[in-house]
Amino acid sequence: MRLNMLLGTALLSAVCVASTTAQEIFRDDFDNAWDHTQFGGSVAPGSIWNGVLNANNGGGSFASGGGELTMGISNTGWEGGGRDDARFIYRNVDASQLASVTTKISSQTQGFWSNSGIMVRVPGPVDADGSNDDLVTASAFAVGIDDTGAPRGFGTGYAVQANVVVGGVEAETNVSDLTPDDLMWLRIENQGGGDFEIFSSNDGSTWASRGIKSNPAMAAGALQVGVWGGTFGELADASTSFDWVEIRTVPEPTSMALGLSAVAIWSASAALRRRQA
Repeated sequence: MRLNMLLGTALLSAVCVASTTAQEIFRDDFDNAWDHTQFGGSVAPGSIWNGVLNANNGGGSFASGGGELTMGISNTGWEGGGRDDARFIYRNVDASQLASVTTKISSQTQGFWSNSGIMVRVPGPVDADGSNDDLVTASAFAVGIDDTGAPRGFGTGYAVQANVVVGGVEAETNVSDLTPDDLMWLRIENQGGGDFEIFSSNDGSTWASRGIKSNPAMAAGALQVGVWGGTFGELADASTSFDWVEIRTVPEPTSMALGLSAVAIWSASAALRRRQA
């Protein structure tokens, strides 16, 4: 009995050695100046980013520096049906390693249909063929207040929008009746198996779940992870700014960890065989 327990403990220890690894944090506070429209779209050397999409869309600037990333977002967006023309800066992360992506939005032009937030997508062409679009977004939907002081929609005029596009087909959820502060911090957590949970916060400490979005095409393989903004309509001179972005990943088990796992299992098994001999 004792040796059976020993074997069980060894097996558990082996699993822990193989799978329990510290998260790696990739964070950009946007202190270094860089114009992302350079050369048709580029990222600063040595930054956490691997690339940008639609660098020259949206009007205005698309630049980092002074503790902010600012991007023009007029008449652009990411949604179903092949709409994929908004600016997006991303890091390449494998689905097996992605833990979460979090951002703080410092400012955002309000109006129809102002959207700003984070996105996880399967790499693919940016074109009108929606069938190759697979993505999840969490965004601040700030349609805001009109000239009469009345909300334009979604209750108070502010909502957290959770969106999934599967093969070009969109499923959108809006958590409405919020305040601008409720939209300042956003997070997507990878739950595995293509499930992604959306969170928002008004202080960066206490987080409210805004639902889970699922896309089986995002369960494995390469992903692009980062921030974006769009307005899905004619909202002139619209822009959004981010204070920082943080991407957390879980490293794959090292060969040393796997070797230690095998040794632990073999040692316990050998002890059990000697006992039974």
